[in-house]
Amino acid sequence: MAKLSILVVDDEISIRTALRRWFLLRGFIVDAAENGLDAVAMCREHRYDLVTIDLDMPQMGGLEAIPIIHELHPGLPIIVLTGYAKDVDIAMKKGAHRVCVKPLRLSELENEINALLERA
Repeated sequence: MAKLSILVVDDEISIRTALRRWFLLRGFIVDAAENGLDAVAMCREHRYDLVTIDLDMPQMGGLEAIPIIHELHPGLPIIVLTGYAKDVDIAMKKGAHRVCVKPLRLSELENEINALLERA
């Protein structure tokens, strides 16, 4: 079975680095972007199996990037990782499949990812 690829999008380098390492240890191919603008550019070049994205980022936030990513790759599972619980409904309306509020347990994120990838 081919390795699955994930794009991690977060402006905080510590979160990007931690998630990247965590996904690599689980056998995923991982790319990372520091904002929505870079994420959209990367999605134009590559087909990912899943995207995790923060909402509050410079240049282009997740709420702006999610609809563009969906236009490029309809049905691509997107999990929002945000520190703001108030954004959950908005993110879901923009096309997120799941929203996890930071701080989060990596086991919770793993369960969400497994559930989405099983359906895909």
